[in-house]
Amino acid sequence: MQALNQLAPEVGLAPACAALNLNRSSVYREDARSHCQCFFPWYNQSHCHSGIGYMTPATVHFDQAATVYQARAKTLEIAFLANPKRFKGKCPLPPSLPNAVWINPPINTKENLDP
Repeated sequence: MQALNQLAPEVGLAPACAALNLNRSSVYREDARSHCQCFFPWYNQSHCHSGIGYMTPATVHFDQAATVYQARAKTLEIAFLANPKRFKGKCPLPPSLPNAVWINPPINTKENLDP
């Protein structure tokens, strides 16, 4: 990553698009590959996304979201019962349960809607 960091030291990591534009050198390709091999597993399996209820894409994709939601709801209920004043007398709920994870959702056309 050293070569990419030199291009954008204020950011710490050059954007992925910069890596794609620097394909001429195998050094840049290897830096980009190394970064992506670390970044994508973290992004999909460890990073909680606000748009999908602070769950990981893997959790939603592999149908584990309901289990995680229930565990979070139970934890919040226990916290509420221990100190209801902290929550202004109303038991909090986890963020809404996501039902899908998309980068590019399919276009809702007649062909896609008909079985």
